[in-house]
Amino acid sequence: MNREQHEKILSNRAEVNRTERIHCENCFEEIIFALKDSRGNEFSLGLSTVLECLKHSERERVIPPIPYDWWLKIYNYCYKGDFL
Repeated sequence: MNREQHEKILSNRAEVNRTERIHCENCFEEIIFALKDSRGNEFSLGLSTVLECLKHSERERVIPPIPYDWWLKIYNYCYKGDFL
């Protein structure tokens, strides 16, 4: 990613508009976060994506290690993907 692309991405931050607990047989998410970027575009982000971002941050050592037991509880509770 070049500097211009990097600055463009960082200048278009998202904020949470609302959250909604859902039961969706198509997306398998427990909760969806409705977001709006600085340009007014609305989009959604599922809990599984948030957890993937958290795991990536942990792998990159941006955040301290999260105990494996916590990840296992989250996996068993609401996420059936492959992020461990």
